[in-house]
Amino acid sequence: IAKPYFSADRLLALQIQKTVQLQAFVRGWRARRIARKLRQERDEEDLAIQLEDMRRREEHSRKREAEIERRTHPRSTADFNVLHNELEAWRLQESARIQEANLSDEERRLAMMELLKKQTKLLQTIDRLQIQAGKDNRVRRVNTVLNKMSSAKNWGTKGASRDRKSV
Repeated sequence: IAKPYFSADRLLALQIQKTVQLQAFVRGWRARRIARKLRQERDEEDLAIQLEDMRRREEHSRKREAEIERRTHPRSTADFNVLHNELEAWRLQESARIQEANLSDEERRLAMMELLKKQTKLLQTIDRLQIQAGKDNRVRRVNTVLNKMSSAKNWGTKGASRDRKSV
């Protein structure tokens, strides 16, 4: 069966129409691919930011807990220096507060006596903690020395070093 006549102008118009349609499909595919890539990059960046934020929070929390532990269970001289400095700062702040208050001489003297009692109790607590920390540190040092003494002796050889039990 013969098909209807298809002129060159109609063929050219059909080719142009199909070319435009194909270009539209390709452009849409490229745009979707680029958009997907951009969305993926944005999501990865958001995830990285969230992970960094979580890491910072955990680090901050860990530091805060370590600082609280240092204050409640001090071990080193630096920990005790921090406690003494904080106690002195607290005492200065409280005495300044008492001096600024509109109190009579007798009331001011009583308030300063109360402050002195509190400071004495806190100093006694710090001293008790210092004694306990000294005992704990001494036990820890002795255990460290004993562990080193009981470990295998490292004999040096010409080639490589080997662990051997000392006789």
